[in-house]
Formats: sequence, structure tokens, C-alpha cells
Amino acid sequence: MTTIYLIRHGQASVGTDNYDVLSKTGEIQAAALGHHLASTHIKFDAIYSGALKRQIDTATIATGDTDVPLQIKPEFDEYRHKQIFNKYLPSLARTDAEINDALTDGSNGVMTQSVFSKLMMAWVGDTEVDDIESWQQFNQRIADGISHIIDTHPAKTIAVFTSGGVITSIFRHIFSLPPEKTFEMNWNINNAGITSVKHRDNNLSLREYNNITHLLLKRDKSLITQI
Repeated sequence: MTTIYLIRHGQASVGTDNYDVLSKTGEIQAAALGHHLASTHIKFDAIYSGALKRQIDTATIATGDTDVPLQIKPEFDEYRHKQIFNKYLPSLARTDAEINDALTDGSNGVMTQSVFSKLMMAWVGDTEVDDIESWQQFNQRIADGISHIIDTHPAKTIAVFTSGGVITSIFRHIFSLPPEKTFEMNWNINNAGITSVKHRDNNLSLREYNNITHLLLKRDKSLITQI
């Protein structure tokens, strides 16, 4: 059996010029995660991260004391939300008052779950997109990344530091979820949360979901975030 720990990055710097940087809260979350991994004696045979800075920095902080090298694999990058927002916000805003109001916040602004869902569904439904990564291409590259891990590390324990969209794409595969349910789960994945899946007998299944015990033990509600 191969066990894969899917670990979401710490809180990013939402509302700033560079979202792809851990906030101070994100750094604290990553450190708490690292303490948890060390204290529970979870040993990884290989450690992967997507190529985004917030993913790499979370992995570096959380696994800094291990001698297992961090391997960067872009297959575990999040979808490019700015590209999606920039592509679909203007056209949807012409007929949707809620989205028109959100447009003033910019593509890096804080949006409601309703607006986020409408934008994601526009992306999912665009079967002729050719200027940004499509929904189908996004899911395929993640599947390719997981297949690589399974083939390369049979019967091993692997860490993948990634993002909420990647984790829920894997849920989509396991549970045959429709896109709207996939994005609902995405909204609830906590920063620095631990989800794990196992591969056995040619089957991928859920082992653990969105574990944030290490953050709850800090007794600081500000550490429970989803951005």
C-alpha cells in the first residue's frame, strides 16, 4: 500500500500584490504542522511540492529537519485563479449583478463562495478554451502526478505539499464528484490541513480528511483559515 499525504499550503497573502507568498499566519501554520509531523513520528520516503512559492515554503518550513530532499513537481500546482478570473469576470459581469459588484475588487480580491462558484463553473463549461489551462487539462496533470508517485514509490509513505484545488481534484477522481460538488469541497479545505489517501489493489481511496488537530491545539482561532 502506498500512502500519500496531501498537505495544503499555509495561508497565502490574499489582498496583496503577490498572493503566492505565505502570510505571517501561514508561516505559523506551517511551523505547527512541522511540529506535529515530528511529534507523531510520521516518516516520509519522499517529499513533493508543487512549484508555487507558497507550496514550497510550507514544505520547507514543515519538513526542514528531515534529510529527505524536497522534489518540485508542477503537476501539483494550483489552477491559475487570476487567469480564470480575468478571463470570465468581465463577460459574466455584463449579465450578473453579483459578479459585476465583485469585479471592482479585482481578480485577487476577496469574493463570496457564490461568485467563486459561478466563475469556476464558467471555466468548467468552456470546452474550447485555448489561452489558459482548461478544467480537463488541470485534472489530467494532477492524475499524471499521482500516477507518477504510485509508480515510483510502491508501498511507501509520500508527502505532497499542494493546494485545495489539487486535493479536491483527487476527491473528484475517488468519489466521481460532479464539478459543483468538487468546488464545494475546495472551499472547505483548511490551510496546512492534512488529507491522506491510500493506493492498494489498483484502487485509490480516502484515508484521512482535512486534519487540523495541530492547529486546534494552538488554541488560536485566527490560525483556522481557508485562503
